Amino acid sequence: MKNAVITGAGQRLGHAMALALAERGYDLALHCHHSVQNTENLARDCHRLGRKAVVISADLSEESAAAHILEKARSALGPVHCLVNNAALYREDSLEDFTLEQWEQQLAINLRTPALLCQALVNQLPQDSQGCIINMLDQRVAAPTGMFFTYTLSKCGLSDMTAMLARSLAPRVRVNAIAPGLTLPSNGQSQAQFREAQGKTLLGTGPGPDDIVRALVYLLDSPVVTGETLFVDGGERYQEHPLDSHTPSGTA
Repeated sequence: MKNAVITGAGQRLGHAMALALAERGYDLALHCHHSVQNTENLARDCHRLGRKAVVISADLSEESAAAHILEKARSALGPVHCLVNNAALYREDSLEDFTLEQWEQQLAINLRTPALLCQALVNQLPQDSQGCIINMLDQRVAAPTGMFFTYTLSKCGLSDMTAMLARSLAPRVRVNAIAPGLTLPSNGQSQAQFREAQGKTLLGTGPGPDDIVRALVYLLDSPVVTGETLFVDGGERYQEHPLDSHTPSGTA
């Protein structure tokens, strides 16, 4: 039996990845914050696939959120073997105008709680079990600019944490990451605006949810891959002026 926790499961890429996990035989703890109804609908879809699914609501800015999520997941499903740190808070700021509140919220949700979730996963993983952690990053970690200052810092920290944990948790737990580019319309984009933005990548197109799911499945099914970041961005990170209009996959 394989059990997984995915944060920000109720919408956007979190929803697509959760269904992919269910299709691959995982029972799921589906975290959400505001999107409770969407997540409950997702749980019913997982049930129709023959999988167990429990919805866990938590504010990832709270210090107790990680322990609460893993405790509820373990109680409902049994030991958790897989963690997908997908949820994120995405707020625009810069060095000149970021506030302490923005700093604390984005670093808490995007970096501190993912670290605590990793800690909680490892602490409850049976000694004879193998674990898998997948952190959702952003192509910005390879091409940071001064825009989205605290958000980018949090994702760069999560990127470094991926490499650190891959070393320290091997061979018992594999730790990898996915760094999407512009994948879904956001910030009020029309479909035409979205297609135009994706057309500015090196490949003239960008990823869709299915591309992110394929990266997820590859990392799940590759027992000799750890410490890897898969950039799924159409080459967006190599643009002279990286796109700054997209929202990441999950929200808390």
